[in-house]
Amino acid sequence: MELFAAARALALEKRQAAVEDCDEIGSTAQLLEAAARGAKLNLCAVDKDDGCLRGAEAVLDRDLDTIFYKSSTPLPHAHFQIAHELGHFWLDGEASDCDASSFNHAAGDLANLGAARVDSYSPKERREAQANVFAREMLLPAEIAANSFVEQDRSPNELAVALEVPLALVFAQLIRGTLLPSPEPSIETRDDRPQPSLDDSQKEAAEVPEGPLLLEAGPGTGKTRTLVARVEHLLAKGVAASNMLVLTYSNKAAEELRERVQRVATEAATQMWSGTFHAFGLELLRKYGHLIGLPAAPKLADLNESIALLETLLPELPLDHYLVLHQPSEGLLHILKAISRAKDELVGPKRYREICEAMPSSTEDDVRARERALEVAEIYAAYEQALRETGRIDFGDLIMRSVELLDAHPEIAAELIDERPHILVDEFQDVNRASSVLLERIAGDAKGLWVVGDSRQSIYRFRGASPDNIIAFPIQFEGARTLALAVNYRSREPIVKAFADFGTQMSASGSTQCDWYANKGEGEPLAFHIGNSLESEALGLAKAMKQMRKEGFAYRDQAVLCRSHTQLARYAAILESEGIPVLYLGDIFERDEVRDLLAMLSLVGEFTSSGLVRLSEFTDYTFDLEDLRVLIDSQIVSANSAFEALGEADGSALSESGRQSVERLRNDLGGIDRHKSAARALEEFLFVRSRWLMPLLVDGTVQGAQKRLAIYQLLQAAYTFAAAEPGAGIGRFLDWVRRLELLGEERQLRAPPAEAAGIDAVRLMTVHASKGLEFRAVYLPGLARGQFPASRRYDPSPPPPGLAERTPDEVRLEEEECLFFVALSRAQERLILSRATHYGTARGPSDFLAMISGRLPCAPDSAPDWITGSDENELPQYTAGCERKLESHRAEDLDQYLLCPRAYLYQRVLGLSGGREDEGYVRFHRAAYSVIRELGTFAEEPSPLAAARQALAEGWEKIGPKGHPFEAIYRRQAELVIERAIAHWLKAGSRPEPFEQPVGDSMVRLTPDMIDRSKGTVELIRLRTGRAPKRPPDNDIFALYHRASAAHDGGRVSVHYLGCDTRLGVPMSERVITNRLEKYRKAIDGVAAGHYPPQPDDRICPRCPQYFVCPSL
Repeated sequence: MELFAAARALALEKRQAAVEDCDEIGSTAQLLEAAARGAKLNLCAVDKDDGCLRGAEAVLDRDLDTIFYKSSTPLPHAHFQIAHELGHFWLDGEASDCDASSFNHAAGDLANLGAARVDSYSPKERREAQANVFAREMLLPAEIAANSFVEQDRSPNELAVALEVPLALVFAQLIRGTLLPSPEPSIETRDDRPQPSLDDSQKEAAEVPEGPLLLEAGPGTGKTRTLVARVEHLLAKGVAASNMLVLTYSNKAAEELRERVQRVATEAATQMWSGTFHAFGLELLRKYGHLIGLPAAPKLADLNESIALLETLLPELPLDHYLVLHQPSEGLLHILKAISRAKDELVGPKRYREICEAMPSSTEDDVRARERALEVAEIYAAYEQALRETGRIDFGDLIMRSVELLDAHPEIAAELIDERPHILVDEFQDVNRASSVLLERIAGDAKGLWVVGDSRQSIYRFRGASPDNIIAFPIQFEGARTLALAVNYRSREPIVKAFADFGTQMSASGSTQCDWYANKGEGEPLAFHIGNSLESEALGLAKAMKQMRKEGFAYRDQAVLCRSHTQLARYAAILESEGIPVLYLGDIFERDEVRDLLAMLSLVGEFTSSGLVRLSEFTDYTFDLEDLRVLIDSQIVSANSAFEALGEADGSALSESGRQSVERLRNDLGGIDRHKSAARALEEFLFVRSRWLMPLLVDGTVQGAQKRLAIYQLLQAAYTFAAAEPGAGIGRFLDWVRRLELLGEERQLRAPPAEAAGIDAVRLMTVHASKGLEFRAVYLPGLARGQFPASRRYDPSPPPPGLAERTPDEVRLEEEECLFFVALSRAQERLILSRATHYGTARGPSDFLAMISGRLPCAPDSAPDWITGSDENELPQYTAGCERKLESHRAEDLDQYLLCPRAYLYQRVLGLSGGREDEGYVRFHRAAYSVIRELGTFAEEPSPLAAARQALAEGWEKIGPKGHPFEAIYRRQAELVIERAIAHWLKAGSRPEPFEQPVGDSMVRLTPDMIDRSKGTVELIRLRTGRAPKRPPDNDIFALYHRASAAHDGGRVSVHYLGCDTRLGVPMSERVITNRLEKYRKAIDGVAAGHYPPQPDDRICPRCPQYFVCPSL
């Protein structure tokens, strides 16, 4: 954020002035005394009960020109408090009384995760945050901290003692100084460039006498400039800044707007309230929530915490369709998304149930949809009750309950209207219905209401945003006027005409005109290229980027925008291989350098040796395969953590280098306590106990800078978790990371920090992330059918008909149009579009290209002009010493190889755990199948069901999920499936026989779970514990079942789902069977050759116990 950057710059300036004012600065105390003299301030240590402190820890008294602090405060903390108060003096010039909560020695910004995405700074919090940043930079500039660590080899503890500053401050500054790029003042941001005076359309909008006003602002037309001008106009008319409320879509936008205002009216920027609708709702509920039964400080639950809350209720929840035994959070996630969508429409549990009950039930699909919707309604009611009983609110409540508050207490609304009669709203097209109703409640007669938006840029429909609010504005607010900005200041005329052509054909445009004047004038026409594969397209992009650089376009002025992160990752890999520097962090938890650190945490904090596999590749801890097997075997029989088990390994079985590596590993990690925070463990490993970081610190390439940025983001995530979960150890942090991945919340960490702006690399980002940005040259690849617009995805919890005015299907294509419009309008001077004829399979051109075909140099379906060879560029991955030439294989083992060869290597070859021991489902599954595998034995007992139940009880005590939070639901499900399995077994009346199928040079072994001869024919049955899907399964293993059935005179193949007691036939043609057996042959050959490539999957990988170490070895 710029306000923090300004605080750091000012701190360096004042520090330098203090140094120059003295002949010699020998200590921090002398530095602060010199700085105080420069400010004409006195420093005075007083007794803790002295009246000058007024009950605070430290005080800046402007009347006495003195900084007071407690004489009993330890010197390092006192130094920080003095520097903090000096920050107040120079940053805001106001007196300050600072209590303990005002001081933060550690990192400045937490990651944009969870509740931090809503909690914006209040004016006081902003001042304190800036003063903390100032203090850290004055006492120990980040650059000096980095030089001391890297060049002088001084440890954090040495620096803290020598400078007499808090150790946490040293770590904070070390992290900034070593991991973030140095600021480059020469790089001019677009907001610092001289701006021309307001054009006629901007001036008219800024100086409109009164509202309600809707300002339609197309891309690049200067909406923020006009909004700031509106603030200036109101100030000039005598309106106090404290009477203004500015509502935006994101905290970042709110801070940027405040900074823009600060340049023209410093005092106004601190007095006006600027933030998101959700932040405004949070402040409202904290102040008045007690009137509707909320506690004085309601706890804001993020998605992670909401799922955890529901998980505590799981045994009592009426789950059926959404019960996912192997990952309960998955079903709960879908339900919470449906609940969030309902709150966006101000629909509570009771009304939601009424809507669901009105759903049709004439067909089987209708019945299923209605049942699923009603199940959501049941959970919604239970969830709301749990929120209220625990004094919590979720993100949807921030608006919904605020509306509830204002409806129940109109006097509060009247107070707000009187306090802040002038309301300015940015990005009005991204406001959902709940927010528009909240706006209506606080706008009064709306004469002070001034909103700006563009219906064509509404790209957050999945959050309930709707451009319909723009259409309804004149109806919602009587007497509303509509104006439009007329001049585009961003793009050259060919680009403006292209997105204007597209805009006129968009359904979201309605009757809105798209006739902007291009202030920059003529320019190069659009470029359009067609590759014969994604590889050829990416190689063409690389060539174009190099040519653009020769023409004076820095790499950092070029950007690639894609519809999805999956596409970006593929283009990024090829561009980097061609020597193009790219700035794209991607999923940080899947980057090598971050995986290295997660593996270290896993070894220390978890009871599995998986982390050792990756650490064995570290230069300091190299183990050969035999050493690794010895250590893994030692951990398997140990009751201690994987790291503690290192000391129990038989040293005589290790090689000499292996013993030395174990010793180094124990020395480096031995002081890290798994019960303490992951943030502390990372600090210790990176800056105290190991030299792992040093090669990265001297890597001057763009790739090196990206690696350091990724580590910085990991640390910010660790600090965020530590702040939200005080006292949580390393294992809890790793569980949180896995859940972030499963929920998709890790995407918040993909955007590089602002300090990365100076890196000369091509920016890669999604279209969503590009909103509000602009680049000299923009590349839009992947413009093929099914890619952009994206194909429709299955929604497990769609809103019931009647919840919103329009269904998701009706708005999906409209949102895709808006995304394309936004993408086109990011370019300033050059716009390069491209597609490939094949992305794995043949793909036709995007339908969007036809809508701007008149602006393209050739037809969208022309022949390719970027042509290369095959798109198959994956290199084989072989692991020496792990070849397995077996005469026979279990079908289940080969199935794992087909799912992920790397997991087969870890679990079947090396013997690492195939399931995280703390997962209740793993233990439930083992206990249930220990009984199912012995069904034939129980059938011979006088009471088969009683015998099976007794076996389950015994197995449950030994290997079941005893003590797990979901034990009751797992036990109930286990008893149910055992009861059903016994009943069907007795009816079938036949013990299954093992079967072997020759495949290649080996045999594949398979034993059907059950054989049913009760109907005079043979039916081979596979038993599953869950619910039946809508369609019959298509797993490879059923090819073997069909071969086994052929040995039984061609019987039927089925799968029986014990969770719902449903049996589905599994038909399979001979051609399909042959193809599937060929897959098994290739798997056998792969195992024999030691070929174990990873198969990444967003849903499966985070659940894998080797997630943090893959693809090591």
